[in-house]
Amino acid sequence: MGCTACGDELLVAFSCKGRGFCPSCTSRRMHDTAAHLVELVIPQVPVRQWVLSLPRWARFLLAHDPELITRTLDIALRGIFVWQRRGARRAGAVGPRAGAVTFVQRFGGALNLNVHFHCVIPDGVFVGDDGGVRFVELAPPSDDEVMEVLRRVVARLERLLRPRFASRETDARPLDAPSSSAWSGAKARPRCHARAA
Repeated sequence: MGCTACGDELLVAFSCKGRGFCPSCTSRRMHDTAAHLVELVIPQVPVRQWVLSLPRWARFLLAHDPELITRTLDIALRGIFVWQRRGARRAGAVGPRAGAVTFVQRFGGALNLNVHFHCVIPDGVFVGDDGGVRFVELAPPSDDEVMEVLRRVVARLERLLRPRFASRETDARPLDAPSSSAWSGAKARPRCHARAA
């Protein structure tokens, strides 16, 4: 890597000329994506990160079926959006709309198979207002409200995933048994990231 101003050169380790992951390119891509989202996609409103992690038996199902990932994400987002719209209607909002940006992560910190979702969701809803759009901020969810959203999402995911798990029980690898206690590993961890306007 060379400086065009002074001509000085710097050796960059793990360049793209080798096999595997390039930390330089991965970091640059991550930075560029974050800048794009902050500058052009996500409005200047408070946002919350919701993370949906699934039991191991469900992760294996999703890892083999991209359509199932889409359907699982749809169920999770609908559960959160329903909660947001109800709260907005109670606050007097008419025709509230919600939105999200989601990154599907396929690996955990140790590069283990761990399909999970990181969803950045505005801490409120958008409503039409005299030909424009207005943001209606909602109160942060209580622990009880998060658990209620999670209960509804888990019930719907059970209906979607359990029949598929049953059809794959003859798989050579033992998976976590799908019982109600297996969903204790399911988590929704909302974290607020208020942004300055």
